[in-house]
Amino acid sequence: MDLQRFYGTDVVRQWSDIASLRLQVFLEYPYMYEGTMAEEEAYGAVFGRSPDSLAVIAYDGEQAVGASTCMPLVWQQEAFQKPLRDFGMRPEEYFYFAESVLLKPYRGQGMGHRFFHERESQARQCGFRHVCFCAIEREGPMPPTYRPLNEFWMSRGYVRQPELRTTYTWKDVGASEPTPKTMVYWTKTF
Repeated sequence: MDLQRFYGTDVVRQWSDIASLRLQVFLEYPYMYEGTMAEEEAYGAVFGRSPDSLAVIAYDGEQAVGASTCMPLVWQQEAFQKPLRDFGMRPEEYFYFAESVLLKPYRGQGMGHRFFHERESQARQCGFRHVCFCAIEREGPMPPTYRPLNEFWMSRGYVRQPELRTTYTWKDVGASEPTPKTMVYWTKTF
């Protein structure tokens, strides 16, 4: 697979590939996100605000098969900054890792590590010592084929911060209306 990097406004120019991957991968548990291309384009526009935003896209030939994005947290939506501020932390000191999405046939081959490496390198290059991301926490039984990523994240030095939570709203697969979802933060300091 070939990895290509895009920065700032070039992230937005590549957003249709990223959005397509998000719409496919996030249909799966635990996100179960049934989004639209219009919602994706609105979300993706935020990456054009910061010249330090990065998208890493994995290609198999000419087909985008995975993507991972990041940017300084202060350029992200307020819903992602507020929990840190409310807890006495400074969002301007954090680099935010947004999504990592990879099509099923390409999983388990080390791409998750490569995505984290690329994003951590970008954070360091931009002068950040602290990074964070947030992940959904669903209650109830998990599908038997689902493999939680908590151990993977811990193996890379990330710490779950259960007191740091935000709520983000989207429509679940098959639902008639969007509902709020709880997202819990994970952090790492270099």
